[in-house]
Amino acid sequence: MKIGIIGAMSEEIEFLLNNLANLKENKTGKHIFYTGAYAGNDIVVVRGGVGKVASGVVYATMLANYPDLELTVNVGSCGGLVGRVDIGDVIVPGAVGYADVDASFGGRYRYGQIPGYPPLFACAADKIREISAPPYRAGTILSGDSFFCDGEAAAELVGKHFPEDNVLAFDMESAALAQCAHFFNKDFLVIRSVSDLIGAKRQAEVFVSNLERASRACNEFLLSVLKNIK
Repeated sequence: MKIGIIGAMSEEIEFLLNNLANLKENKTGKHIFYTGAYAGNDIVVVRGGVGKVASGVVYATMLANYPDLELTVNVGSCGGLVGRVDIGDVIVPGAVGYADVDASFGGRYRYGQIPGYPPLFACAADKIREISAPPYRAGTILSGDSFFCDGEAAAELVGKHFPEDNVLAFDMESAALAQCAHFFNKDFLVIRSVSDLIGAKRQAEVFVSNLERASRACNEFLLSVLKNIK
């Protein structure tokens, strides 16, 4: 299988790159695409940058250069909701959505829904359920162009707009990447690990100190998936 892997930051793809065979670099514009092999799969890896716009740019660029990708995977860290997940948990969401989109005025669209798109973007989590994989959490991840640090505000947003969606965490890229995958009719998977808990004491420091741990956790999980994915 030919698989594209996108992480926002270098820390989120470094462990993965160190495990690929026949690693090569291909600089395209401002992106460096790394190609290699793992467990019989052809792999393309890129650091996409932080945020929704950067995600759209890198996804389109990746697909333009590697149109035969069969699956795209987003890896990286995320901020978990207190009481729902713990630091170090790996999350493979069945769906992702936007935390900061509101076109709901007039009642035509749900909060978080981009006009012309579904309220949430389904992920190819069934590919994980079909194989032997380490323990992980299933649920929903929300994305927005903010580092979410107000626990009460995050809980209020989820309770008001996503009460039935089992939201576990927030990030800054996965929904934008999922929207691109939906547009191009491509399979898309998210594997994230909790680096910090939203609103917890010294959250920013905890994020920095746990970024490498969380990145390695989701990378190791991905490598186990690549050994069995079809």
